[in-house]
Amino acid sequence: MLQGKNQITIRQTLIIFFISIFSPAIRILPNIGARLGHEALWLGPLIASLALFMIFDVLGQIFKNDNVGNLGDFFELSMGKLIGVLIRFIYLIWIFILYLIYTRYYAERLVTSIFKDTDIRFFLLVMMIVVFIAIRGRLEVFTRFCEISFLIFTAITAMFFI
Repeated sequence: MLQGKNQITIRQTLIIFFISIFSPAIRILPNIGARLGHEALWLGPLIASLALFMIFDVLGQIFKNDNVGNLGDFFELSMGKLIGVLIRFIYLIWIFILYLIYTRYYAERLVTSIFKDTDIRFFLLVMMIVVFIAIRGRLEVFTRFCEISFLIFTAITAMFFI
């Protein structure tokens, strides 16, 4: 649930992070895993999930500290004010570029698979309008949606392993 008015929990933040890194991982890792793992490729997601959950646990313990309110505060406390602000800025730029690349990948996928005679700029414009409309809403609503999506995705993935 919410920590307070207009705030989200660290669990919700980590779920958003997981959802944001899953898209490129799904595109890249199966090729690398098939080359390296051969028949044992199916073990890759299990091992990666264990490592990811350990990272989430460590981050959750860090953010339970009263001195750390957000990731930027953590950077500043651990590395100093100047380097912390610099890392926060670099992280913000990196996330921005990453989301632009994801948008481009998805638009390319639509153009190459379904809408072959459509200009890619049309899909980029439509997706940016949808993002603009979503941003105008409250962040808490978006994080709850991500939480529900994450639970559904995890349940479906678990069913494949059963």
